[in-house]
Amino acid sequence: FASLEGGVFVKKDAGVDVFNSASVNDPKVPLPLVRKNFVKRVDLDHLLSNVHEERGMRIYKHGETHHHLTDGIIFQPNMPYVCGTDVNLLKWKYLDTVTIDVEILPPKPNFGRNQSNDNEDILRVGVMGEDSTTVDMTRYLRLPSSERHRLEADRNENGSKIAEVGFDPTTGEWYYRTMRPDKVAPNHISTVLGTLLELAESLSTEELRYRMSIPSGTRDTYAKDVRNMQKQLLEHQRRKNKAAAGGSR
Repeated sequence: FASLEGGVFVKKDAGVDVFNSASVNDPKVPLPLVRKNFVKRVDLDHLLSNVHEERGMRIYKHGETHHHLTDGIIFQPNMPYVCGTDVNLLKWKYLDTVTIDVEILPPKPNFGRNQSNDNEDILRVGVMGEDSTTVDMTRYLRLPSSERHRLEADRNENGSKIAEVGFDPTTGEWYYRTMRPDKVAPNHISTVLGTLLELAESLSTEELRYRMSIPSGTRDTYAKDVRNMQKQLLEHQRRKNKAAAGGSR
């Protein structure tokens, strides 16, 4: 391959264009390469229109070459490539994929005594602190009984001690996603705090698509528009209540 500075991706004597879209389905090409799709910020709404939900999974489909699972969008400024950590990159994820990995801790004697909760429904969990210490998150992370039972069933099956859990801002409840036998340690507390901040921001898909589609130099009226729509929704509910009360007489 030639250097990027030369403006050429493949040398003339390479014999095959590994970037050719036809190479993806060609068995004679052992390692075809698929370019990422880069779009401008204002085109994000159209980009996400290519994401479809199938069997509880989000799949990105575009042309003959792009057909894969996706959990979000990466925002990359028009700046030179940076090796290692690039602080200018930002990844947005669908809220139901923003999760943390916690460690199942051994129960403490008399843990939960004098509490109204059933002791059997209290699951002790922790995350990693500084110098490989453990930060007990049990007080803040409580799974509903149904989620706890699913976790215990999976845990007994694979013996893993790391569980992936998420938080639903609309219901205020934690939920269990899956056990992580591929991991031996939970997330660090800094990662957990970052995840909680992301959930607190609660940037929905619709808000992201709305705001990113606003051209530069144009006023962002999302908050104002949402308030107006909420007022209309409230009036709609009042009319429904009035109609229901009149029909019950």
